Amino acid sequence: MDIADPYWVYLLRVGADLGIYGGGFHGPIFSGGSFEFVPIPDCEVDRKYRKTVYGRLIYGNTTDRQREHVFLDYIQNKSIKKKLRSECMHPDPDFAKATYGDLMKVRKDHSLKSVSKAASLKFLKPGNLLVFCASLDPFNNVESKRALYMIGYFEVKEIHDFSARALSKEERWKICREFRERNSHCAIGKVDDMDSDQFKCLVLVEGIAKNSTLLDRAVQLTDEDYRILPRWAKELGLNHTTFLRGGRWLPQRDREDLRKRKNYVLKLKELLKEYGRYSQHLRIASHH
Repeated sequence: MDIADPYWVYLLRVGADLGIYGGGFHGPIFSGGSFEFVPIPDCEVDRKYRKTVYGRLIYGNTTDRQREHVFLDYIQNKSIKKKLRSECMHPDPDFAKATYGDLMKVRKDHSLKSVSKAASLKFLKPGNLLVFCASLDPFNNVESKRALYMIGYFEVKEIHDFSARALSKEERWKICREFRERNSHCAIGKVDDMDSDQFKCLVLVEGIAKNSTLLDRAVQLTDEDYRILPRWAKELGLNHTTFLRGGRWLPQRDREDLRKRKNYVLKLKELLKEYGRYSQHLRIASHH
């Protein structure tokens, strides 16, 4: 894709989900459209990670917006709840610090596959929108439906592509140190680790903090079958297709028409403003 102006949006599915890496459950949505963004589990962590600002956040001790529940309370499946009680979360995106990271996929010969979310993130340019979507489940209410919702967004400031061939080990290390307490992917690692797949495959999105936020209320994007709602197919230039995983570029239609493309993106920006800003700072419950 040729992305040379700010009138492009990437919609990205994130957070707790039913997929193999999603934890096996959904985050909750409440009456009125308020919700909790619950991160996916990070089950392959070592002792070093558990000592970082991110590694101390586990499902059994991290509180919600109102500080009334820990995230574990929103897991309704008993076996999953038991499994994840003491597991670290992977709080990415970090809405408080406006960063998101993802890894390019690696072949057996250690060359990179351009078939992951990270491959699309590399195309983003400053001024583009990265809109985060999550599958949410009704919690103690019958108003909402299980569906995919828009939950937050970044206005892109810069893309830090660790996978770029021209990037040296020392340059990766410099970026990693800068984001050590701003993104969980960079929380641990030494200069000698910068040639490992964990870092050579990383694509890091940095948002403009004042123009990036978790929403106060979620915006329903799909129906219960995860098909894009007809309203958004019309108003945002999306195709009325299923959105089960990965990401989608917006618009999908009228891409060559700058005027229409600009109109779709401006409509989305106005829509997101209507649903409010919320500053998420993950906290550890004092009684756990």
